[in-house]
Amino acid sequence: MRREISELRYTVQQMNKEISLLKGGRSSRTSSTAPSHDPGRSNKISLRSVSAKKSGGQPGHLGHTLQMSDTPNEITDHSPAVCTCCGESLASVSGVSYTRRQVIDIPPVEPLYIEHRSHLKICPFCHLANRAAFPDHVQAPVEYSSRVEAMAGYLSVYHYLPYGRITRLFIDFFGLNISEGSIDNFLEDLSHKA
Repeated sequence: MRREISELRYTVQQMNKEISLLKGGRSSRTSSTAPSHDPGRSNKISLRSVSAKKSGGQPGHLGHTLQMSDTPNEITDHSPAVCTCCGESLASVSGVSYTRRQVIDIPPVEPLYIEHRSHLKICPFCHLANRAAFPDHVQAPVEYSSRVEAMAGYLSVYHYLPYGRITRLFIDFFGLNISEGSIDNFLEDLSHKA
């Protein structure tokens, strides 16, 4: 009896939520409400139909296997130190063969600091001091490159990441402590370039 009462209370709460949504006219089409919260939509019911096929690769499907590289970037040799039978040292014994395994890794990503130097030269004839001009894209003593700006725009506009997650990603992956204000400035600059 108590279980039925608690289930009924839960049902009434859910219906009240749906009624308030309907009265306000809010849905995923008219507000920032998630589609999963639309009235009449249940996440408990799968929208997928049952298939007669077994899960996994189907007969005739060509699988894809990772291939070894013929030119690995790094080779690490592992040699046995002692005989597993008698315990004799194998330090001076040459190997007769080996078995290969490869691990595919991503190189660490580190920021590049590119320094631009504007040299000053004195003309030997008129003695005028001549300073070279910096490239147009180098405006401040220290600034982020157009690639950093483009990456922030890509993450924000294409992947819909909020500023806080973009700043976290730049810190975690690249070691760059970019503020949310800088990201906002990047997006503003990119909007004028489009």
